[in-house]
Amino acid sequence: MVDLKAVLYDGSYHDVDSSGMSFEIASIQALKQGLGDAGPVLLEPVVKLAITVPDAYTGEVISDINGKRGRILGMNPEMGLLSSKPGFPPCRG
Repeated sequence: MVDLKAVLYDGSYHDVDSSGMSFEIASIQALKQGLGDAGPVLLEPVVKLAITVPDAYTGEVISDINGKRGRILGMNPEMGLLSSKPGFPPCRG
């Protein structure tokens, strides 16, 4: 996780009900709820490359890119060819 900020606004201590474990459990529950509300995103490196293919193969190439979790960052049709700049997460061995 990056850029995580947590602020405790209120709390109290009771001799009977409070223990180190109860505060630990409360903090874990608060973190889980906060992460769920925040909608975290997995950060991973992206490999950028340029691809040029004939128009006839554009659909297949885009399908392959999407199948490998790639994202098309831009497309430029040129003289019957499609020039594309996809971004891919690196392969995992």
